[in-house]
Amino acid sequence: MASLEVPTDPEIPHTDIRKSIAYLKQINIRKTPQDEDDFSESSDDSEEEEEVQDRRQDAGSDLPSEYWQIQKLVKYLKGGNQTATIIALCSMRDFNLAQETCQLAIRDVGGLEVLINLLDTDENKCKIGSLKILKEISRNVQIRRAIADLGGLQTMVKILQSQNKDLKCLAAETIANVAKFRRARRTVRQHGGIKKLVALLECPANSCDAGKDVEVARSGALALWSCSKSTKNKHAIRRAGAIPMLAKLLKSQHEEMLIPVVGTLQECASEPSYRLA
Repeated sequence: MASLEVPTDPEIPHTDIRKSIAYLKQINIRKTPQDEDDFSESSDDSEEEEEVQDRRQDAGSDLPSEYWQIQKLVKYLKGGNQTATIIALCSMRDFNLAQETCQLAIRDVGGLEVLINLLDTDENKCKIGSLKILKEISRNVQIRRAIADLGGLQTMVKILQSQNKDLKCLAAETIANVAKFRRARRTVRQHGGIKKLVALLECPANSCDAGKDVEVARSGALALWSCSKSTKNKHAIRRAGAIPMLAKLLKSQHEEMLIPVVGTLQECASEPSYRLA
């Protein structure tokens, strides 16, 4: 777990939240040649990774300023206290995290490890901030594999039992992005994720927070949709009692709910047991 102690660097303000915000804004617009020397690109054995690495090396100094700005934020994130950590997470979300450059900048300086470690803290704000970033960048093939390698899926599966509905939604949606390849789907199943995801489909009839319950169920259905591409997971989903719950959700008036529900049923319908049920 990354240390959340106050940084010892005298240039990093930490006694006043407004000074911290001002500092973060400052590093977002300042880049020196020395900054570029402080970071090195990581490497991977896969051919896919090497091709991307070669493209970025060829680009050299042509990398956009966002790349270096995000790396500075991650560096600050590693050594900040709780308040500084939350500010750094919020500042990171101001970037276009759908861009590959921003995604790889987080990975290259060890940001994925920090974000995953934050999921083990007791501070929900840190967890939510981290998951919001992981949800966005996990659309990248390399990032989702790195998350699985770092044990991020196991931690997210644990979060599915949280009392905080926002946390459950974000964890399920991130799992939905990461579980696009076989090993990730297997990891979710082996750590009890299927049962926990099916449990999210339950929408209490007389809930005082019906809107949030629908969002939780939708997120669970999204994750099950990704996981259902595995034959073993299809059987696990059925054994967890998902069929009647999915059938009930088919009556939902929310289109965003129907899409993942129908998608999950479509995947599972390849099994005779589902067709019979």
